[in-house]
Parts: sequence; structure tokens; C-alpha cells
Amino acid sequence: MMLNRLFPKSCSTTEMSYWDHRDSREIDCLSGACIFARKDIINKLQGFDEKFFMYAEDVDLCYRIKLEGWKLYYLASEEIYHLEGASSKKQSQKYFSAIAMRESNFQFFVNHYGKVNAQVYKLIIFIGSVFRLLVIVLSSLNLRKKE
Repeated sequence: MMLNRLFPKSCSTTEMSYWDHRDSREIDCLSGACIFARKDIINKLQGFDEKFFMYAEDVDLCYRIKLEGWKLYYLASEEIYHLEGASSKKQSQKYFSAIAMRESNFQFFVNHYGKVNAQVYKLIIFIGSVFRLLVIVLSSLNLRKKE
């Protein structure tokens, strides 16, 4: 996810590999599947932003929590089981989830960095997609030449 690259000390434990998860510590973001918060905080922030269909709504909530000056902690002593990606396991849903993830990232940028920066994000995603497509096409052409 693009936001994980911009905020490397956040969200998924896959990206948070820079520290030992046997240690509790303050962090920038938690997965929405394991946020445990005081009701007054959630009420003040009006919970998850409904503009997000899925993906990045937890990043947005954590970002707003931090903007208010509250802290987020990863608690190593606690265990939560979450079937990550369970709603997008089928191949046909993977394409949908990839699009939904980028749209949610776009919404995050609109909410917190403005429409111009959100459009820059879309442009970067587009350029990256074109580059990947070119690599695939050139690789395919190269493989055909070798046959």
C-alpha cells in the first residue's frame, strides 16, 4: 500500500519490520481490526470516515487521533486474530480490492493533503502502472524472440 511507504512506521506488521514485536511501544497507526479506543475519542472524531469504502479508513482514523494529540500503542502482550485479505481472496476480487485500495488512498490524500496532492498521487499511480505494463510487454516480446 502506498501509504505504508509514506508512513513506514505505521499500520501493518508486515511493513513494521524495523522493531521486535515482542516489545510494546507507541506507534503511528494500528490496523482497524485491532483498534481498542476510549468511546469519547471515537465520538469526538465521529468514528471511521464513511467516505472510505474499505482500506485506509483505519489509517485515516489513526492519523486523526494523532492530530488531536492522543497516542497509539502497540501492545505486545495482547493477541488478535484477523483474517487479513479474507474479503478479497478470490482472483476476481483481488483486482477490485487493488482498485478500492488506491481509491481509499486517494481519499486519504484528499482529506489530509488536499485535492492537488491527491491528483499527484493518482498521477504517480498511473505512471507506475504504465511502467509495469511496459515491463510486461517488453518481457513478453523478449520471451517470444528467444523461442
